[in-house]
Amino acid sequence: MIAALRRILDGYPGLGRRAAIVLSPCFVGGAAAYMAAPYEPDRTIVAVCLLASAVFAAAVRGHALARWPAFWALAFALGFVWAYARAELAASPRLERDGAGGLSGVVAWIEAGPSRPRMELRDASFQRYGRTTALKRARVRLASGPRPKVGDRVRVQAVMRPPPAATAPGGYDFQRRAYFDGLGAVGYAIGPLAVDAPGSGGWFALMRARLRDAVYAALPGRPDVAGIIAALTVGDRSGVREADNDALRASGLAHLLAISGLHLGMVAGAIYLVVRLMLALPHGLALRLPAHKVAAVVAIVGAGLYLGLSGAAPPAQRAFVMVVATMFAILTDRLRSGLWFVAWAAVVVTLWSPHVVVGPSFQLSFAAATGIVAAYEALAIRRREASEPDFAGFGALRPVVLYVTGIAGASLIATAATAPLALAHFQQAPTFGVLANLAAMPVMAFLVMPAALLAGCLAPFGFEWLPLQAMAFGIELILAVARLVADIPGGVIRVPASSGWPVAAFLAGLAWIACLRGRVRWLGGIGALAALLGLALARPPDILVSGDGRLAAVLRDDVLYVSSDRRGRFEQNAWKRSTAASAISPMQDGGDGAAGWRRCDDRGCVLNLDGRIVAISLAPSGLSDDCREADLLIALHAARLSDAMDCAPDLAVIDGRSLAVNGGHAVRIEDDDFRVRTVREAQGPRLWSGWRQ
Repeated sequence: MIAALRRILDGYPGLGRRAAIVLSPCFVGGAAAYMAAPYEPDRTIVAVCLLASAVFAAAVRGHALARWPAFWALAFALGFVWAYARAELAASPRLERDGAGGLSGVVAWIEAGPSRPRMELRDASFQRYGRTTALKRARVRLASGPRPKVGDRVRVQAVMRPPPAATAPGGYDFQRRAYFDGLGAVGYAIGPLAVDAPGSGGWFALMRARLRDAVYAALPGRPDVAGIIAALTVGDRSGVREADNDALRASGLAHLLAISGLHLGMVAGAIYLVVRLMLALPHGLALRLPAHKVAAVVAIVGAGLYLGLSGAAPPAQRAFVMVVATMFAILTDRLRSGLWFVAWAAVVVTLWSPHVVVGPSFQLSFAAATGIVAAYEALAIRRREASEPDFAGFGALRPVVLYVTGIAGASLIATAATAPLALAHFQQAPTFGVLANLAAMPVMAFLVMPAALLAGCLAPFGFEWLPLQAMAFGIELILAVARLVADIPGGVIRVPASSGWPVAAFLAGLAWIACLRGRVRWLGGIGALAALLGLALARPPDILVSGDGRLAAVLRDDVLYVSSDRRGRFEQNAWKRSTAASAISPMQDGGDGAAGWRRCDDRGCVLNLDGRIVAISLAPSGLSDDCREADLLIALHAARLSDAMDCAPDLAVIDGRSLAVNGGHAVRIEDDDFRVRTVREAQGPRLWSGWRQ
């Protein structure tokens, strides 16, 4: 048995290079394990586990069978400890409770939204009742009126609150992101904004704002296209229309909106090609200078400028690290495996921002890059062993065929590598994404991105308007493709939200397939199949209640019935996506006797859900009647039950007190009983959550 295991192990570690690549997903997995933990780990236990991993790795370093597994365990422990340490160091002041007061600070960024844009302040302070709370960062939605400039010191009267918790158990944890970003409060202005002192701001922030404003100025009658161009160039997505966003997402082209490896790689590649061609002109420089190395240095500088102007999102960070590694390999004349670049790019991004490893941006970006690089490495090995090149019979059309098949293959691989993650994070994935990418990618590669690069070069001289017109034409073509594909029946697969284990299983399986070689690599398919099974078996909750007690919803017959169609629009849309509901409807439209409805009026609704009576009380006047006949009472008002009310003996209650203590509730009816899960239970007592007290 030991001999058989040794033969299997010899198939994937090789001489150490492939085994070393596995250190990267282990390190990232350790950071993800800390971020997803249900509670803060004890420092002593963390230190003991790290020490034990290091001792074990040192003890077996000469043993061929156990050496690499020990190193992988040590990498996992190091990732966990690194995320733990960064979380401890990221602590910053945060507003403790809601309130109105005076907010002041320096403008770090302001969106270009059509109305009530959001403004982010740094070195902010919030004054209320004579008490001042210093905040590292604060975000406020402005009222109508003149907008400040980046770098101005401003003040405004605003209603501010701590960063909100998730809208439902297991939903997007905005508090975690706010904690690591130093965001201590969010809110909205209730008065005019005053500029106390004009400022200059940072160079990148100023250039981002100027380039964004130049885009809107060059396209005054086309704000929808200008919003997408601003998203592509400076990362400001506030001007993207929701309808366009939905079409791009449904067609599998949403990745074109994110400044990712595609865009930054195109920019770096174009700079490298242009500089090298210029140095190769007949002026003698190519004979005195290493043209390819000079072009590599210029490409690194250009990619760094684009990274700073774009806002440095996680996909752009990954792409920049890969660009730097690739150009450094050119500088040192030591080319490596593309998978090696992907692996260590993941390590660098995790070192810089460990909290992003559990977010969709990081996971989708690296999954797509890993799948494409691993597939093309395997294809390259096969081509080297082939007797004749691919598509040799097409003659002069061979480059065209290679390009089309390359795009189709990359799109198909990226879709397969990201579809389960898209289903897990966004509860939907495109069916015909390959078709959309086949039509849109040439436009992006040969028109939009070259025009964007030219616009950036001409912007300091005021001539950016001409390439922006060409860029706008390309964006309109891409939007037309997105709308056409999105309208195809059955173009989107939807599933309800699931727990986190399918994501972990799929990523582990993908890493196994990509990093290892030989037949043993296909054992990673077990993780992918388990993830798909988990997503397919996910069941949405029957009832959802918002943490502020203003909204409740019941899922029946694929329709989400809400207690009010005028409140909580953000929660409504989030719940619709997480439950995979086909529509949102007011609860009063459920009808008498339809889908379990027994009674519904302006005082509330009484429903029979799978044999259990649920009362949703909207007014105190109906509270007494509701509590007598219900098995579960949801009170969306401040009134409380009293001893004088003749309530059912086993009545379960969700009211303002339980919502204030535990956040939003999700209720599932199982075996004639209620299974309740809260946001507090899902998030746990973490450093970034508000549930520690």
